[in-house]
Amino acid sequence: MKKKKHVAPKTYNEEERLIWELIMYRDFVAFCSEDWSMIEDDFMEEGFFGIDGKKSSDKATWSLTYPNLAAYKKDWLHQSTQFNKEEFAEDPLNFLFENVYLSRIDILGETAFVHKVFDGTLEVKNKPNLNLDWLSLFVLRKVNNQWKIQSFTGYLPRT
Repeated sequence: MKKKKHVAPKTYNEEERLIWELIMYRDFVAFCSEDWSMIEDDFMEEGFFGIDGKKSSDKATWSLTYPNLAAYKKDWLHQSTQFNKEEFAEDPLNFLFENVYLSRIDILGETAFVHKVFDGTLEVKNKPNLNLDWLSLFVLRKVNNQWKIQSFTGYLPRT
């Protein structure tokens, strides 16, 4: 199978391309490789937090699942390991690039707000399919000329 080249949309300006590389390219490659070291410098450790929307429209169920970067790293590694144990009908990395996209990138000075949409079903051999149907929102800051994730709210329902 020919390996696909994954690049940011041609319509992106330079800053949007840098954000795409952080939130899409490096995240997916690291996740499919179970390699946190590929993305560890993409986060602001001080003040980082993540909210889990639990794919629920009931905001009362949302939680501060990741009060710090260490908590997020632990869960990210667990999710990556579990994901990579599965046998998929197609290359999961290609699937992610084809079924996840950035629907919005707002940049105001040194701060960015990004919408990452997950929209597809990945066939798992001998198990139920993996349905990706949620939205994650990211706040990024530019530190020393590099975009870094300061916080996110993930697993939000798309409707």
